[in-house]
Amino acid sequence: AAMTITVLLTLLACFPQATSGNVPADSAGDSDTDSDSDTDSDSDSDSDTDTDTDTSGDTDTAQDTGTDTGTEDTGTEDSGAVGDTNYGPGDLYVNEFMANSHPIEDAVGEWLELVNTSGKDLDLKGMTLKDLDSTSPQVVTIDDHVKLPAGGFVVLGNNADKATNGGVTVAWAWDATTFQLGNEGDEIVVEANASTIDSVAYEETAWAMVKGVAAQRDADRLDAASSSDPSAWCAGTSLFGADNQVGTPGTTNDDCE
Repeated sequence: AAMTITVLLTLLACFPQATSGNVPADSAGDSDTDSDSDTDSDSDSDSDTDTDTDTSGDTDTAQDTGTDTGTEDTGTEDSGAVGDTNYGPGDLYVNEFMANSHPIEDAVGEWLELVNTSGKDLDLKGMTLKDLDSTSPQVVTIDDHVKLPAGGFVVLGNNADKATNGGVTVAWAWDATTFQLGNEGDEIVVEANASTIDSVAYEETAWAMVKGVAAQRDADRLDAASSSDPSAWCAGTSLFGADNQVGTPGTTNDDCE
């Protein structure tokens, strides 16, 4: 019996001991717990979030900065008009002029008067005064709004200072070095709107011009044919200003008869 027990113990020692659940134990002590649990650490948190850095977001600053060259009212509106600028021949006439002022010097004392026969207020801005000298023409253009009232008068001259021009109220002054009224004869041509509005050609002897005395048109001779006819003109008779020149600048002419 003792031998039988010895044999059994020997046989038991020769076979590995079973684990619970009848799972054989890893001889290397590895419990076969696979550490690779297949937990994908890449959670697809892609850092490239497709943030488009394209700065060309159609911020076009060239939004039609061109200049319209069409004819659809590209002009600048002039809100300072003082009358109608659309006038022509027969709407106004040269009515009086002082070509040889005295004792005021011509350089500061020349003037001319216009009379309005149109029946409407006129704005003379853009009107041109000139002579007919083909070799050395003299031309000035009114560059400001000048009102010529219906049925009324306006005086233009080479000096607007009443203290030095003989006491004349001048609505607009031209450059005395650019336009002069000749003492022995000259022309006064008024142009506007591409037309000759009036034209006066005078001569000292035929017109009996005198120093310090204005030449005046007969009130009954307001027509184009009379503009250069000496019979339609006469010397003024009324005194004006502190220097006692003769004429009626800005008012009705003296009677020529």
